[in-house]
Amino acid sequence: ETIEAGATITKLKGYSSSYGPAAGLTVMVEAIRRDSNKLLIASVFLDGEYGQFDVVAEVPVLLGKTGVKKIVELPLDEYEKRRFSRSAEFCEIFN
Repeated sequence: ETIEAGATITKLKGYSSSYGPAAGLTVMVEAIRRDSNKLLIASVFLDGEYGQFDVVAEVPVLLGKTGVKKIVELPLDEYEKRRFSRSAEFCEIFN
């Protein structure tokens, strides 16, 4: 039921809201424009971070004038590492 709720709401309203993504994009553009090194979540290409290679994932990053200045690796316990790895494998299937 929850999985289908978004599609049901969009069907009933006749459109989908773009305010959330637009607000997120505004924050990212401002971080770049102001070179603020703001900590945000972004989809980035991983090259060894979180033990993953050649995959794009949403992870914490420092965002500034040059774009992604640093990928922030959070400490993950073994369960979280397995889940993250499984998620990355799932993404590779669709690339």
